[in-house]
Amino acid sequence: MIKEKMLKELEEKFGCTDVDVYDDMVSISYGFNNFEVQFGSEINVNTMSLLAEDLEEIGQIISVIGKYVVKGEDDNE
Repeated sequence: MIKEKMLKELEEKFGCTDVDVYDDMVSISYGFNNFEVQFGSEINVNTMSLLAEDLEEIGQIISVIGKYVVKGEDDNE
């Protein structure tokens, strides 16, 4: 349920449709930007390519991922 809400929010707010969710990582292609957010005891962001003009939105995307995956936020909880 949390995964579906996160994917819906990413698509609605940022148009992110190329998102892969794994047990310990979320991989995103957003325009010409490609990055992974790995989580565990700490969060690591691995970038393959980022455009400087998109950094603010990428930070917001990472915040959405953190809200759902790391914090486990769910509106029904």
